Amino acid sequence: MVSSGSIDEAVSLVTSCILSAANNAISQPSSRLPRFPKPWWNEECQMAKKDQNKAWNWFRRYPTDNMIAFNNARARARKIHRQCKREWWIKYVSNITCSTSNKEVWNKICKLSGNYSASPVSMLVSNGVSINTIPEIANTLAETFAKMSSCDNYTPAFQALKRREERVKLNFSSSTEEGYNSPLTLLELRIALHRSEKTVSVVFSRKRGVFPNPELFIGRSLIKVVKEFKFLGLIFDQSLRFHRHLKDLKIRSAKALNILKVLANTRWGADRTSLLRLYRALIRSKLDYGSVVYSSACKSLLKILYPQYIIKA
Repeated sequence: MVSSGSIDEAVSLVTSCILSAANNAISQPSSRLPRFPKPWWNEECQMAKKDQNKAWNWFRRYPTDNMIAFNNARARARKIHRQCKREWWIKYVSNITCSTSNKEVWNKICKLSGNYSASPVSMLVSNGVSINTIPEIANTLAETFAKMSSCDNYTPAFQALKRREERVKLNFSSSTEEGYNSPLTLLELRIALHRSEKTVSVVFSRKRGVFPNPELFIGRSLIKVVKEFKFLGLIFDQSLRFHRHLKDLKIRSAKALNILKVLANTRWGADRTSLLRLYRALIRSKLDYGSVVYSSACKSLLKILYPQYIIKA
């Protein structure tokens, strides 16, 4: 193919052949951005959009006689869109509980606002071949996992042992004399506590001054003494002032309060009932949890949980 002619012609010919083969084999991505689905879109919105497009076509052809009709159709479509957004959001908020994460609520707000994060293009290379479709990637992974866990990877000696042991019938009957059915003894409890590495101790005292930490042992292992410890979601410090817990609670409440700030500036989410439900589920639930315990803190520390101080966080 390149036996005759100059070197420049040969390079140009080879380059054109490579580019032609690449254009024929590699699929070209579309220049149009994908249209993401809208969770609130329904048949009523579809009909309103259709009427608006129809009025726009008539207005584009005859602008003098159809301007009022087009404005009315566009206003009606906007009204229906806002109403559908509001109804869908109220329905979603009614299902929110205290276990709903802030991330999930933020994702719903972004979808309603039309803001979608760009998803990366997934690609897998197998035996030098690029695979970019989801079904082919799933099949390739399944074949690889099946091949790796196949019995063909075992040694002949282990395969013979496996076949011999599989012929033996299992006896599923058990009795109370088995080791796992026997009651827990004090020695086993001490051994379990001795091996525990998460056991710590906190000296609770509001006395000022330096005093030595006590030496506590479980068996022969020394228990570590710490200044604060988190137990069941509450952070206990030595003086039981709960300063660290209140500070952490303020930060978590401020993150949830940002959701209310965003919704208060929207036409579809600034409903009083919806905002109250979000407040009770995302903020009030955090403040109520453990309030019986940390309410013993001084008023100057409890003051950081006031709304005006949480907003400044």
